[in-house]
Amino acid sequence: MEIIIPEDVITAMRLPRGEVERELRLDLAVILYQRGILPLGKAAKLAGVTKREFS
Repeated sequence: MEIIIPEDVITAMRLPRGEVERELRLDLAVILYQRGILPLGKAAKLAGVTKREFS
């Protein structure tokens, strides 16, 4: 799956180019975990961190 984010939205984020994907993955993982949509392990995997780092 691929999500296309408009360039102006990426620019408005005011993050260094190399950090955009990492931040979006982490934010998405946190939201899905908080809503009970993803369990801890899968949320951590989506975020690209260990379960310990995520919790």
